[in-house]
Amino acid sequence: MSGMGGGGPAIARSASIGGAPPPGLKRRLLHSAQKLLYLSGAARLCGSRCGASALVLMYHSVCPASDAPWVAPRNRMTVERFEAQMSFLARTGRVVDLDRLLRAGRGDVTLPPGAVVLTFDDGYRDNLTVVAEILARHELPAVLYLATGYVSRTENQWADRLYSCLTARTRHRLDWGGEVWDLRCEEEIEAYHRQISAMLLCASMDDRGVVLDDLAEQLAPEGAAPRLTMSWEEVRDLRERFPRFCLGVHTSGHVDLSSLGPEEALAEVTTAFREFEAELGEAPQHFSFPYSRVAGGLREAMVELGLMSAMGGEGMAIPGALEPFDIPRVQAPASRLLLGYYASGAHPGLSRALFGRA
Repeated sequence: MSGMGGGGPAIARSASIGGAPPPGLKRRLLHSAQKLLYLSGAARLCGSRCGASALVLMYHSVCPASDAPWVAPRNRMTVERFEAQMSFLARTGRVVDLDRLLRAGRGDVTLPPGAVVLTFDDGYRDNLTVVAEILARHELPAVLYLATGYVSRTENQWADRLYSCLTARTRHRLDWGGEVWDLRCEEEIEAYHRQISAMLLCASMDDRGVVLDDLAEQLAPEGAAPRLTMSWEEVRDLRERFPRFCLGVHTSGHVDLSSLGPEEALAEVTTAFREFEAELGEAPQHFSFPYSRVAGGLREAMVELGLMSAMGGEGMAIPGALEPFDIPRVQAPASRLLLGYYASGAHPGLSRALFGRA
């Protein structure tokens, strides 16, 4: 990788690389309708009356502008937007810790209408330097799920390395998969990104490193990425200074467990468990499935390890029927209005009743 100190990349960043797929027309119309339900007060009224659903929000990186060019768009939120969201949620008084959600699922306690649980995946360094301070200022609890292998190596997430290699490239010809790719063509970049991402989701950390090192050698990206992942020393600092930030595990290699065999999937979970325990002197109690892809058959092993919960696929959690080892989450929306609708307690019931979909 050609270095130019800490300066940012010289070429324009592509909005289509490393971001979530753009919603279709029907989804955009649905979101507009949901925002109107929030603005009209209908969502809050409905939520206060039914009070059944709880929202589990998923975040990753909340990075300052200097780090943003190195983090895949899907994984990042601006500091300003995050601050505004936390200020809003603090005013609602509905943010609860994960333990309370689990106790509500057992029927031991009740939740406020539209209760919200905050979760963060991977172990981005800005979760310590940015997020923890904001949460503490608003007195909000949260859970951080660590990809323990990446923390041990203080290695940036593969999706971020891939993103910055492609968008900061100084060369545009790429030999990969038996094909020659012309990355001056936007369609070629998108097609390549889709194919290699699907492969890297299931690859080991070492295999990913080989592929990404080769990519960097071919494309010679400009600039040197900052360290984006916490070290174990920083994790310990987070635990000491911000005790309301609960820590859990997110596998060791951040691998799609649903793509692995039962033994390999279990090994990923147990390795993360042991790495966490060795570094922090205590066993983790909470887990999240990478990429929201649940691997079946792991619950019994998780119970034996002493884990109490696992975050699973995308959706809304209903405390009265909560499955503690497959708790659904929602990717935190960029829109404050959409967040307001989600956190009203009326979703997904109101949306389904009115529009037939959530």
